[in-house]
Amino acid sequence: MSDLQYYQDQGFTREEAKSQVAADRASTMLIIRLFSLVFKIFLAFFLFLPGIICAYFILHGVRNYLGPQTVWSYFLWWAGMVYVLECLVFLLKGLLVSLRENENRIWMLLWVICFLYSFALPLLMLQVLIFGQFRHVPGHETSTPLIISWVGAVVLGWLIYRRYNLNSDAAPRWMAWVYQLGRRMVGGG
Repeated sequence: MSDLQYYQDQGFTREEAKSQVAADRASTMLIIRLFSLVFKIFLAFFLFLPGIICAYFILHGVRNYLGPQTVWSYFLWWAGMVYVLECLVFLLKGLLVSLRENENRIWMLLWVICFLYSFALPLLMLQVLIFGQFRHVPGHETSTPLIISWVGAVVLGWLIYRRYNLNSDAAPRWMAWVYQLGRRMVGGG
């Protein structure tokens, strides 16, 4: 049975049924787009988690120097700080790729810094957040929620780490300029 036939069986005229079917399809598409937007916002928040966490701590430390803050000005400072931190990470990535190609061992130090930022920091924060969602079992050092939180944090941390792809000679389009700058600083790329 088609949607049109369903509405006609409910007592709608053919024209009313057509308009109701069109309205149902429009509502369905609106809901799909809304959930898609919410998912993309959540995904962006998740992927930028290291920058968001670091920006929060930096802004918390310098809040007295920024003057009185409104919600929007604080959000703009936060977004700007996240962008600066992302630029810094991709600059370091460009440097480390060039240094590795030139066989300079300093690239290992830069890789460790980028690894701590892109994997270790989100892993620890996510483990705390995931573990906080479970009810604690008193007296048990190793409980199922603790294991689940570590496994979940490692998986989510790995997904965030993969976005930076520290072992490849590539960067996202919106960060390519700063990555190429890092490559040129050492003489690569």
